[in-house]
Amino acid sequence: MAFLFNKSGIFISTFVFFLLTFGFELSFPAHHIIYPLTYFMLLNFLYAIDRRFALPELISLITVIMYLTTPALMFDINSQQYLPPNTFGYEILAVDPDEFYLYVIPCVVFFYLITTLSFRKYREKNYILNIFNKIKQRYNVKRIIIMLGFIASFSSLFSGSFNTLNQLFYIGTQMLPIILILSILIDSKKTKKLIFVFITLILIINVLRTGMFSELVFSLLYYALFWILVNGLSIKTKLSLPLLGTFLLIILQLFKTDYRKETWNDSATNISQVDVATNVIQNLADNFDVEFLKASSTYTLFRLNHAYLCSRALRYVPAQEPYAHGETIVTAVFSIIPRVIWPEKPKLSGPELMTRFGKYTPSKYVSMSIGQLGEAYSNFGYIGGFIFFGLYGLFISYVLYKLINKSIGGAPVLIFIPIVMYHMTKPEVIYSKVLNTAFTGFVFLLLMIFFMNKFCLNKSSNYTKKL
Repeated sequence: MAFLFNKSGIFISTFVFFLLTFGFELSFPAHHIIYPLTYFMLLNFLYAIDRRFALPELISLITVIMYLTTPALMFDINSQQYLPPNTFGYEILAVDPDEFYLYVIPCVVFFYLITTLSFRKYREKNYILNIFNKIKQRYNVKRIIIMLGFIASFSSLFSGSFNTLNQLFYIGTQMLPIILILSILIDSKKTKKLIFVFITLILIINVLRTGMFSELVFSLLYYALFWILVNGLSIKTKLSLPLLGTFLLIILQLFKTDYRKETWNDSATNISQVDVATNVIQNLADNFDVEFLKASSTYTLFRLNHAYLCSRALRYVPAQEPYAHGETIVTAVFSIIPRVIWPEKPKLSGPELMTRFGKYTPSKYVSMSIGQLGEAYSNFGYIGGFIFFGLYGLFISYVLYKLINKSIGGAPVLIFIPIVMYHMTKPEVIYSKVLNTAFTGFVFLLLMIFFMNKFCLNKSSNYTKKL
């Protein structure tokens, strides 16, 4: 099995997998490319995960699963038999699959090459471990954790109270993944475990309170990327990760759907969220069998199928809506200007782009978007979208490079990657949200570095390096 986790093994086994796909009757010829491409990106991610900080590999894998693997599987397993009609009927894609694949496959491959190959030496394990050692030498890590915990608690009190500072207060509440990452630097194993359990419990409580599960998932993902880089991972564990991840994803999707049905309604004001969660888990356990697992797997595919939302842009642009020619991208860039400076700043949201380019208006309770691939196409067409999506991949790599590079001297910039790059990890989010989060996260990062240099330096440290 070790053969699968070296460079030659990955390429050889991917080629063998490609040949094996011709032994199956697939719905479309492009599926003979999509499945080996998914296999390659999965193996490459598992290969990289304990050798370098594998965030670009993770983003590429998420993108290929959401926009290529999911619709391909839905076509090939005849998923309609397990699904009731949804908002859009039984459609898997809104355009001819060959047309969709012709646009998305080159975009995803180009994006993968750009993000994983550019600035790669700065993501190598030795770089990251060296940075962690310098942070431990110069800063009192436990004091930083206490400070961030206080800031998170303080920010939660005022989040939503001030329009002009709301985004900054919101970022302040997102300190939990940072605390998890910092716990890796603590020498005491007992303390590490206590912090992990305590922060995970808080994340779960937040999930039950809001019904929003992405914070929990991505907090643990970022923590896992750093933890595995520091501690390593056995080959057996690597092989088990895809199966474990798939199973947990199915369970999470089912739990999330049932939980929201019970808590996201007008009659749920006095309901106990813990009781609802307990009942949902009990119902899932009572109904769990092979047929239930089949139907649940297909439902999970349906939920992951952001390709359909993206394909609506290909269907209606330019047939009913002209290309935006960079309009939404320019708006996204200027959206980082604080509203206190520009009160009339135009708003741009995923549902608005869905209405304009996808010709569907979501309800106010639904966050639905054509995603980054759909927005790239809606602005620049097939070729322009392909080029732009590659440049966006270069932007992601450059941001990651700068965050790591600024940490080489010992500044704890690296640990704030989750708040700066959070929405870069989610290809279904539009570019204005990506840039807004990145800019606000960077401002918050600078504030935190200032306070850390004021209050959290070790007495023996003479660190005065400027960012």
